[in-house]
Amino acid sequence: MKASGMSVSDIFPESSPASLPQDGQLRRKPRWGWRQRPDSFAERFEDRILFYDAFFAAEPRRVLLVGPPPLNLGRHFRSARFWAKPSNTPLYARFFPSLSTMITALDDVPAGTDAIAVDFAGIAFEMPVQPSLVERFRGRRLLFTMSKDNPVEWIAAWAQYHARRHGTDAIVFFDNGSTYEPDHIARTLSEIEGIDDFVIFRWPYVYGAIDRAVIFNPYWTQFLQVSAMGLVLRRIAGAAEGMLNADIDELIETPTGESIYSIAARSAFGLVTMQGRWVEPAVAPHARPPYLHGDFPYRLKDAPARICKARKWVIDPRRNWFGNLEVHPYMHWIENRPHGSKHQSADVFFWHFKGINTNWKVERAAPVQPDESFMEFDSAMNARLAAHIDKDAILDAVLSRSRNS
Repeated sequence: MKASGMSVSDIFPESSPASLPQDGQLRRKPRWGWRQRPDSFAERFEDRILFYDAFFAAEPRRVLLVGPPPLNLGRHFRSARFWAKPSNTPLYARFFPSLSTMITALDDVPAGTDAIAVDFAGIAFEMPVQPSLVERFRGRRLLFTMSKDNPVEWIAAWAQYHARRHGTDAIVFFDNGSTYEPDHIARTLSEIEGIDDFVIFRWPYVYGAIDRAVIFNPYWTQFLQVSAMGLVLRRIAGAAEGMLNADIDELIETPTGESIYSIAARSAFGLVTMQGRWVEPAVAPHARPPYLHGDFPYRLKDAPARICKARKWVIDPRRNWFGNLEVHPYMHWIENRPHGSKHQSADVFFWHFKGINTNWKVERAAPVQPDESFMEFDSAMNARLAAHIDKDAILDAVLSRSRNS
């Protein structure tokens, strides 16, 4: 296994979170706080985390902190004091806030700095500064995702497809507190031919509730995932050939046969967006559980109804405009991208599999029998998936690990 030649710290990089005290009164408050929300919203709203990570940027003598947006804590961020340790050198902070995340930049950090000390609203704490991984992933075709409790056979199929189909050779995986050990993910990724490097972040933090009290963009509270995207861009992917975000239930396709990374590399600004196409949870007649992506070859006959309107993207992060810290990648767009930078082609899309889902957000994954009154067999998709996902090999590996664990 590739993981056998990697240290634990190589596979599971550390991060440096910082939070408001559990027993303190100071908390982050939601937008439009006067509006009524269910009790479950408070349980899933991140009100304590200040920073998810602190790390060296690719640029010399710069440290970046990535965390949720300031909201009502803005004045405390502006008056916060930062020092480099062990030199105790005061540092000037610049803030780059967005709707769902914020980057804090500390420049002119002295050589030998290993931690950042902070005084925030009278609360003192230190964050170890984590290393940049930009050089490690230089030139890689990088795929990243965040996942919780997705079966490892789904993860294997997702990784294998993108490795075989697009030449993906590196993966950044954020585990959002799965009930199984992240070691299972590491062993799974290590067995995928073509994946030459990967890292797994243990991120068991609050994901964020859907906020129906905010009509425009009720997903604004998903600080964790948006901040993870900023971390990938700034700590890991700055010199990669390409950076692609896809959930475990999403597989990228280009009917021309060209790699998605190549399309991004030759685009004018290094940014390609794509629409999705829903794949129904109807299983093939001879398929047997556990079902993988290739076991769902049916789509709706109504072409407009099978369009998934939320877009995904792939970028060439080496382009100069990504050096602007006001650029923030989100799940479905890149905030503050240059005007006219988005390229979209009908030849690029992603399959969105309703049957590959733990029903964490919407009940839609229960396998059903195909109904030919409104569904049709997608022969082109079926052939592509059969060519790039080896279900027998994946299940043999999973069963083998189960017997040996």
